[in-house]
Amino acid sequence: MKILSMLPLIGHPRDSKRIDMLQEEGFDVQVCSFIRPYHNGRIPRVKIHYLGEIAHGQYLKRVLVMCKSLFTVRKQLKKADLIYCSGLDMAILALIGQIGLSKKIIIEIGDIREIQCSNALSAKVFRLLDRFVCNRASLIVVTAADFWNEYYLKILGVKTKGLVLENKLEPHELRVKEPSIPSSKIRIGYFGLLRCQWSLEVLLYLVDRYSEKFEIVLAGIPFGNSEIKNYFDKLCESSSVKYLGEYKSPNDLPKLYSEIDIVWGCYPEIQENDWNLKWARPNRFYESCFFGKPIISRFGSNDGVFISKNHTGLLIDEIDIVKTAKLLDKINLSAIDVWKENVKTLDRSIYMYTSEYEALRNEINMLSDSSFEIN
Repeated sequence: MKILSMLPLIGHPRDSKRIDMLQEEGFDVQVCSFIRPYHNGRIPRVKIHYLGEIAHGQYLKRVLVMCKSLFTVRKQLKKADLIYCSGLDMAILALIGQIGLSKKIIIEIGDIREIQCSNALSAKVFRLLDRFVCNRASLIVVTAADFWNEYYLKILGVKTKGLVLENKLEPHELRVKEPSIPSSKIRIGYFGLLRCQWSLEVLLYLVDRYSEKFEIVLAGIPFGNSEIKNYFDKLCESSSVKYLGEYKSPNDLPKLYSEIDIVWGCYPEIQENDWNLKWARPNRFYESCFFGKPIISRFGSNDGVFISKNHTGLLIDEIDIVKTAKLLDKINLSAIDVWKENVKTLDRSIYMYTSEYEALRNEINMLSDSSFEIN
């Protein structure tokens, strides 16, 4: 079966992971994607048909570029048996592009945004569109069980079937863990898209005030406004900060995690409508489990609930920068060793794929006509 994967950008690890999963199960996959400035953490190993370049935040220009891409999209849609869309934008583009073609569409959702759950008029209009598009899909894949149970079933009431595929790690992609590099300091690793200004402020204050105790290891790229870039630059100027640059997932992960003692996975204060933080788990949660590293997270988040139950890291309930740093100062190597031992006892199915490959293949096969053959 030929599957066309439609992506809003190239390099997102989850999208590339899903493409690899489809290929592992014998499907012939090609990609249609836009070009956007982003952390190129993992480039899919398939043929890519580029649809044009779009910038962050320029929504009118984005719509124009997407409209111009329809000719290329339709050309590729005609060759495909099934369309796999990453996000609602790509699903809308696929629905428009396949008018008259009757192609079956799978939508994968990796985030639930505030606008999807609030009581504002704009949110209600968005949910009408969301429900309309999702009810015309053949399958909805979500990366967290609560996305499906709380949003798509309870709030939207969609009729389409759902499948949960968390952002777990692929066992065949990961090399043997590298031994940790010893250090007299407690090393906190912050990896990925470095786009949380509150996090950067906390870590900057930490190394300014407690430089003899802590070292910060950064990897990835700063992403967002000028303030974020400013705090990132200030961090990199510190002698207690090591910046390893942009990295590739999963190949560079063993080296990254060998250089730290604990993972930074915390957020600023979780607002009432921050359902994405309450329902989802970030990639660094699964990575920290695999590499046997405890994690620092926010009290009230989804991964925070897990950490509290399993004692695998530190939970932050402070908002103030100074108070948060003082709380972090209470961490010692003995506590980290205890958390590490607790991480080692976790069942591998919590953070690594087991039966998920087969589950996705079976769902796709059930959507297939009898004339489709898997390579």
